[in-house]
Amino acid sequence: MTDLDAAIAQRLASIPQRRDRVFAVCEMVKEATGSVPSIDKIRDIIGSGSKTDIHKDRQLYLAQTAGRQARLLELPEIPETFVHSLEALARGLWEQVATDAKVAFDAERQEWTRRIEAAEQGRADAEKVADITFKEREDAIAARDQAQAERDEARGRAAELERQLALGTQELAAVRETAAAEKRELTLALDAAQYAEQLQQRQVATLESRIADLARRLDDGKVLEMAALTRAGKLESELARAQGRIEELQRQRVATSQEIDRGTVRRSPPTAGAAALKRRLAR
Repeated sequence: MTDLDAAIAQRLASIPQRRDRVFAVCEMVKEATGSVPSIDKIRDIIGSGSKTDIHKDRQLYLAQTAGRQARLLELPEIPETFVHSLEALARGLWEQVATDAKVAFDAERQEWTRRIEAAEQGRADAEKVADITFKEREDAIAARDQAQAERDEARGRAAELERQLALGTQELAAVRETAAAEKRELTLALDAAQYAEQLQQRQVATLESRIADLARRLDDGKVLEMAALTRAGKLESELARAQGRIEELQRQRVATSQEIDRGTVRRSPPTAGAAALKRRLAR
């Protein structure tokens, strides 16, 4: 912040009205730079107010300033007739007044010279500030253009993303439809597989029941086989005994026949055991 900015801020702190603030800014900037600031500059300094109101206040300040300057220019010079008529009387007084006026004019000229130098310095500072402000404005414009370009690029990217999102949504809908169809097919296949599995389970249960029945029948056959083998063993034993008995009877018959031939043995009726043996052998 420059000395001019600090001085303006300090003075504006005690001025509440907008028009008075505009007048104060115009006066201080004009004293420092030699020119009245623009509407935008005034608005930037006071920080509030519309451009229309500031324009009206600025125009009023210019009108009042022009009126003061016109009144200063209209001050009349010393009339020549008055000088001639009072020359003798007023020469000494006029010279004294002229001397005092010259002293005052020199002092005032020095003051104005100082103020002009200060104004020139302030103007230089203001120009420097203006250059800085202009550069800041250019930077702001460049930043705004960059932000606009970035915003346009972001909008383009957003539009592209929206387009890709729409395509993705369509693809997702197609994938979901395909997945739903595949799910229905898999459901039908699963139902068929479950039915086939249940059928197989029933067939397996039937086969297991048949196998169990065959196993029971096989066990029963083995039991019958063992009983038959046992029966066959008994029959073989009885057959062997019968064969031995037959052989014994044959030997007895042979012996009896021999005795009969010799006339020493009488025939006797067959015994009950022999009759039973004959019946068993006849079977």
